[in-house]
Amino acid sequence: MKVSIFPTSYGFIHTHLDKAEGKLAIKIFSPADINAFLSFLHNAKTNGIPLNSIFGGMIASDPETGYNIYQMTYTGDGTDLPAEFTKPQLDDLRSWYINKAQKMANGNEGTLSHWDNTYYCLFGKYFSFGNGFYEPVE
Repeated sequence: MKVSIFPTSYGFIHTHLDKAEGKLAIKIFSPADINAFLSFLHNAKTNGIPLNSIFGGMIASDPETGYNIYQMTYTGDGTDLPAEFTKPQLDDLRSWYINKAQKMANGNEGTLSHWDNTYYCLFGKYFSFGNGFYEPVE
């Protein structure tokens, strides 16, 4: 995902909708989504915007409810803010994420859901989620 970030930017929202022709639609935040959120946080810190006002949002299609809305927020003070992913880190995480998501979608390893800690499982490779660092909100 690519978004424009300006000195006064506060966040973004986008969709993860069902895909045609059997392509996997992953209904949780992607590595690019997390990286965009980190970019918004660093931009806010540089420009004096309160970090707790920054958000990353996603609307995902759902066969049972029609859609679900998820939002990332940051509750820290900025001293523990990790750097944005390097290209090799992002490539590695994207490959791992797609592989893990495909296994989950095939029913071999859990489900794709924010509700069963899948979100934490997928991104725990690079982040510590303790202390409310990134939290999915409905």
